Amino acid sequence: MNPHHPPAYDPLIGMTAATQISSLSRSSIHRLVKAGRFPAPVQITANRIAFRESEVLAWAAEPMAYGAEADF
Repeated sequence: MNPHHPPAYDPLIGMTAATQISSLSRSSIHRLVKAGRFPAPVQITANRIAFRESEVLAWAAEPMAYGAEADF
């Protein structure tokens, strides 16, 4: 699954699910998103964000490779 072309139906997951899948804390996720090393969240409402499940799973499969192309 290509994280840059999500499938037609790509469930959104909350921060709690993202922390469980990634084994990262909320603050670590925020820091990695800012650095481009974790999938960016989607703004659902003014006070709610979510992540595309496929992107978080792709990150979990290869965390060190995610965003590596940005380093070149």
